[in-house]
Amino acid sequence: MKNTLGKVAYYLKGIEQLPNFRAIPIKISCDGKTYEENIYLFVILNGSSAGGFKLAPDSTADDEMLNLIAIKQCNLVELFNLFLKMLKGEHLENSNVIYLKSREFRIECNENIETDIDGEVGPNFPLDVRISSKKIKIFTP
Repeated sequence: MKNTLGKVAYYLKGIEQLPNFRAIPIKISCDGKTYEENIYLFVILNGSSAGGFKLAPDSTADDEMLNLIAIKQCNLVELFNLFLKMLKGEHLENSNVIYLKSREFRIECNENIETDIDGEVGPNFPLDVRISSKKIKIFTP
């Protein structure tokens, strides 16, 4: 659907999932710190954007850092306002957003929840995500 509809596919999929939308308890560990929160969703990216959205505007694909953005449990009005801020790239300072940069993350969840990698079924929790420096050689003219 995303190949046909582009960004609109993300909005439609989000609306479709609203009846199932609930916060999940997760534990995020990185750089010797642990964060425990009930969150609606999280994304880990290597760069500034995902799905056409500028989620981590201060990042680049070659900074050797991963960016984790998580949306904390909040009321529907706060959530709606947060998504509007995300569309404008003004979400990182919001109190309902966790924004972390690290070379490595461990994410744990005690619930049996399916993860997702770009629309495909991902691995089970716990997730260990890390940067692997200089693993792909790219040749350009």
